[in-house]
Amino acid sequence: MWLPIFKQNREHVLDVLNEHIAQLRKFKSCLEKENYDYLQELMDNANKIRRIIK
Repeated sequence: MWLPIFKQNREHVLDVLNEHIAQLRKFKSCLEKENYDYLQELMDNANKIRRIIK
C-alpha cells in the first residue's frame, strides 16, 4: 500500500527526510555539546511551526 505512494513521491519524501535528519543532527549536537540555549531555541522554533500548521 505505501510503496506506490513512496515511489510516486520519491523526491518529496527524500526532501522531507533530509530536513528531518538535519534537524535531528542539530538536536543531537546540542545535547552532545550541552548547548541547552540553542536546544531551547530549536524547540521553540519547532513549537512555532507546529502552531502554524494546526
